[in-house]
Amino acid sequence: GLSSFYYGILFMNIELYEPDKVVKGLLLFHPINTFFEIRILEATLDGSYPNIVSGIFNDPQLVPEQLQRISQAKGFFHTLNPLNPECALVQNAMLNQLSYGNGNGSAGSKDILQRKFLMIDIDAERPSKTSATEEQKEKAGNVVKEIHQWLSDEGWSNAIGLDSGNGFHLYYPLDNDSTLDSTPYKALLKGLKDKFTPDPKEQGATIDVVVYDLSRITKIPGTRACKGSDPSLWRMSELLMSPSAVPGGINSMQIEAINQQLSPHVITKEFTTLDQNKEPDLQAIERRKAWIKQYLPELIGTEKHETDGRLVYILDCPFNPEHKKKGHITIFSDGGIDYSCFTNSCANNHWAEFKALYEKTDEPTWKPPQPLSVEKVATFEPELLPDPISQWVMEASANYSTPPDFAMAGIVVALSTVLGTKVAVFPKKKDKWYEYPHLWGVVIANPGSNKSSPVADAVSFIHPLQDQEDVKYKPMEKQYNSNKITHESSLIAAKENHKAAMKKGDLNTAAIEKAKIDLLVTQEPKKPDQKRYIVNDSTIEKTFEICMENPQGVLYYNDELATTLDSFKKPGREDSRTSIIEAWNGKSVNKRIDRISRGSNVIKKLCISLLGTIQPEVYVGYIGSSADGLVQRFQFAVYPDPMSTFNWVDNLISPTLLKEVADVFNRLDHYKPPLNWYQSDISGLHFSPEAQITFKEWFIALKNRVLNMSNDEQKVSSFIDHLNKYTSLCPKLALLFQFIVDDRAQMISQTCLLRAIATCEYLESHARKIYGVNQQNQQNVSALALLRKIKDHQIDNLTVAELIKKDWKHLNKETIVLETLKTIEKLNWLKVIEVGTGGRPAKKIQINPAAYDCPIIEQAVQPARPKLEALREHLLKVSMNSNYNDPELDSEPDSEFLEMLSSTSF
Repeated sequence: GLSSFYYGILFMNIELYEPDKVVKGLLLFHPINTFFEIRILEATLDGSYPNIVSGIFNDPQLVPEQLQRISQAKGFFHTLNPLNPECALVQNAMLNQLSYGNGNGSAGSKDILQRKFLMIDIDAERPSKTSATEEQKEKAGNVVKEIHQWLSDEGWSNAIGLDSGNGFHLYYPLDNDSTLDSTPYKALLKGLKDKFTPDPKEQGATIDVVVYDLSRITKIPGTRACKGSDPSLWRMSELLMSPSAVPGGINSMQIEAINQQLSPHVITKEFTTLDQNKEPDLQAIERRKAWIKQYLPELIGTEKHETDGRLVYILDCPFNPEHKKKGHITIFSDGGIDYSCFTNSCANNHWAEFKALYEKTDEPTWKPPQPLSVEKVATFEPELLPDPISQWVMEASANYSTPPDFAMAGIVVALSTVLGTKVAVFPKKKDKWYEYPHLWGVVIANPGSNKSSPVADAVSFIHPLQDQEDVKYKPMEKQYNSNKITHESSLIAAKENHKAAMKKGDLNTAAIEKAKIDLLVTQEPKKPDQKRYIVNDSTIEKTFEICMENPQGVLYYNDELATTLDSFKKPGREDSRTSIIEAWNGKSVNKRIDRISRGSNVIKKLCISLLGTIQPEVYVGYIGSSADGLVQRFQFAVYPDPMSTFNWVDNLISPTLLKEVADVFNRLDHYKPPLNWYQSDISGLHFSPEAQITFKEWFIALKNRVLNMSNDEQKVSSFIDHLNKYTSLCPKLALLFQFIVDDRAQMISQTCLLRAIATCEYLESHARKIYGVNQQNQQNVSALALLRKIKDHQIDNLTVAELIKKDWKHLNKETIVLETLKTIEKLNWLKVIEVGTGGRPAKKIQINPAAYDCPIIEQAVQPARPKLEALREHLLKVSMNSNYNDPELDSEPDSEFLEMLSSTSF
């Protein structure tokens, strides 16, 4: 805790209460001549050491005078319900005076005259012993609005609303028929919590379910809540709404109606009728007391006798040792018994759970839990890429002991960037549809997987190309700077000569100099274009400027892709996000970019590739966060399964292999399409006749498959959007693979197309993992969700009904929850057992203790890959049949095909 010195310093110049607001607020709850308790926590009274200060009052107007004696305090409270004037606490009190501890004790349930108010306490979700931040409090505010509106729609009115400083309170006045029994109110609060804050971390708020007790104290309006050590967050409690007078309130029938809607939590008292007019069952009470004597003998003699015949034992909560004196065992007059802890975190623990802690019962026999078997993601296979690229991917990955998928994604995107918009693919035989081969790629893997190194190595093949261009650019830049200085000097001289001639009245000379000025303005040296391949640490605006000089396209490479994606979400960057999406296909021509600082510029052809690495949970956060499809454009997205073992490799990649890969980059960099190729403004290749037929069949099959996807797959709309973009990905890859093999080819071969189709099959497997879709049904997704909840101890002590009310993602329907429980029970992770509660049995979820140490997933075999098998059969056919015309080497289209091309206008 804070030292008394520092504690006192914090309260210097802090206004602890506002007298008028205190009186106004208390009068709403306690008319004059009704008795109530004031209780102030960690308070300094008349300069003494901080402690609990309290007093019994019957006039709210006298409270501010007593509060003047308080110099510091953590919180100011009053009893919500009126005290019985005949109780000893009132009879022995010095009325309307504050004192330390109120020597006679604090108000208990036996001292309450009547239940006058129902309190709903909505707390902002935050660390304990701290004040809520504005953001945290705002979330609680959203919840209280929902609750108030819902109850208003159900006919509940006249609520008193209070901003408590760290949350919000709703107080509903109750009719005079309100019962002292807490059961209906306890059920109502539990039902409201399950409906409005089933997952406090997600909603940012929680409903306190233990404020049903008769002697509950609550915040005094107009006083400051001083929780935590940051005084800037200490706020005044403020009345938000209050009726001019509190009329007849909510009756028991209205409460019962709400409880019926909320499907209230099963009350866990054993064998209690809650009939207060029934004669006490002395034998049943003695049996309960005998149980307590057997298992908790230290409690005998400590029981409190309540006015309604209940016996209450107060103890430390056995479920949480920090909850000192928060546990309550209640024996009812008819022999019913209940346990509760007055803290939210223990709200699910009742008599059945409490009893099980002490009684020696036969533990269930558990079989070892089994992990869930899920489909493994497709692995990279060397046949997917032509050599030498495939060979480099395997050797580089072996050196790092990383999945080859990392290196594959890096080098394919790097190669596509170098080729850029210099050449296109025409996927259809006659249509004008075309695609440039450049790609967006992302490597998704957990921290520590060394995903960055292979990607960086792949991109490094571009660096020598940039170095060569920089060498060419330097003398041109030097000459430009020299010409610019000469030009500026000539322009200044002409302007000065013109000015002097005009001053002398020499109009002829002035006219000559003016002509020189006009000519020089038109002859301003043009800065040479600087060819760029990669942009690393640059704003999007600067990248667009670079694109003005590089119509072939550039690669925006940032190892931390999240940084790039976040930059698109910043306020004021909406246009940049739109432009980067336009740059995805390279088809945006003559795009005008207007900036206040840079004026208006035209980008002849806007083409940007993106590449980076990211962690799975971060990337998933971007999926579905926007409807513009930016994330779905990362067509080359890989998310491989982790390596099962690490292999120590200490080899150099063959210099010959490195040179061969570098030669491929050089060839693509220096590629220039033939003049007037196919009489088109866009240089490009079509498929060979055989490949054209294959592509048509694949395209139709993909489209039909998307249209006829299962209901579970259709629910993941972002995955469907991603898959639809494979119609452009496949021809892009086929064109790129063709140029890796032979940049002189005049058509795309069957081999290169089959490689592209097999690669799309491979990438779809990764996409299913990324977007949460697998080949199995929704039940498998739900099973994974439940297993993770078990691992996080979020299922402990829950009943099936409570689990259904949580409404968690993938567990948001009763039928799904019930089927998922059956699935997990077969894996020996849990058992669903019936627990008798005196009424309808509750179905409780019992977790296998060994489940917490069991892995969630057991990797299964590789998914079926028919397209890869078709590629392998084709390659085998080529290698074994010397008479087979290898399309990968056949660069000359047949005459019929050339005739068709020459007659087509693009």
